[in-house]
Amino acid sequence: MGDRANVAVRGWSAEEPPVYLYTHWGGFELPEVVRRALDSPEGHGRWDDPSYLARIVFEHMVRDAFSLETGFGISTTPAGDAEYDLILLDPRNGLVYRFPRSTTAEGIREALTAESPPENAISFEDFVSAEARTWENLTDAVVGASP
Repeated sequence: MGDRANVAVRGWSAEEPPVYLYTHWGGFELPEVVRRALDSPEGHGRWDDPSYLARIVFEHMVRDAFSLETGFGISTTPAGDAEYDLILLDPRNGLVYRFPRSTTAEGIREALTAESPPENAISFEDFVSAEARTWENLTDAVVGASP
């Protein structure tokens, strides 16, 4: 039981694995949490810095829950029990991707290092311009999903 989801922040190089930020109870609201983090003064100022941006997104995820034993996690692989698709932030290119929740870390790496990277991304600027972000309006398409 839970409301699990992951957001990943791509690192400086294609060889570096993304950092995966996990929420056990906040999956439904994660797109809006990410939008608010990117649109915050501190987030907006770090759109091009993966390490700081990951920290800022995580702070927005945990809000006042710093001392709880469970509820959030940080990893180099996505949590396998997610109930929602994966949001991937690409600070190097200022893009947001949405991957099916069943996508493995290797599948994400392959998609992002392919000769033709995924085309369904939305820019950070467009992502934050929405009044609110939900899973329904996250992106127009899902990387790797059938049409």
